[in-house]
Amino acid sequence: MKFRFLVSALAELIAHAKAQPDHTMPWGYDKKAKKPGLLLVKDSGVYLMSNGIPCLLQDGTTGKPVPGNINKVVYAEGHTAETWIGGDDYVEFFDITTFEEAVAKRHTAIIFDVGPSHIRVLFETAGPSAADVRARIEKLLSDKSSIWCRPTPRHRKIVGYPATARSLVMARWPKAVILNDMPLEQAVKFYAEVTGERA
Repeated sequence: MKFRFLVSALAELIAHAKAQPDHTMPWGYDKKAKKPGLLLVKDSGVYLMSNGIPCLLQDGTTGKPVPGNINKVVYAEGHTAETWIGGDDYVEFFDITTFEEAVAKRHTAIIFDVGPSHIRVLFETAGPSAADVRARIEKLLSDKSSIWCRPTPRHRKIVGYPATARSLVMARWPKAVILNDMPLEQAVKFYAEVTGERA
């Protein structure tokens, strides 16, 4: 099964785990090698929690969990406390560097692909926004020293050449589509269709 978490929802857990003086490790891990991280837990739902001690509580304070103010957790999408999932319960530790990498590389989501004998960590990254794509094309087309084209219908990218090589490009690829010859909005739409980025 795959369990998806938005990276933006994990900021408080990550900060807490890094800031605490002590850390808990699940059964089966070396207790002498304590280090900050998040715990992937499957019991009532599937969630992540900080392994920092003192614990991060639901009200944002730190301390010992008590009824009404237990550990703060972030549930996987679609797997809250009310969700029943078959199979054994478990707790797995993931080093804080896994989550720091997700933040540093601007991933939007982290996915745990859990199988009978493995857990793989996958990342999702959102493509550039429509405004980003438009700004990029506007910048490309404002540079009169270059031409930007799709050489053939099979190409899934836009390639740049010196403007002085235009006749050579057209001789080599007679079906080349040159963005510089299009109105801006048409060029943006064409670029998005070719590259798969949003327009």
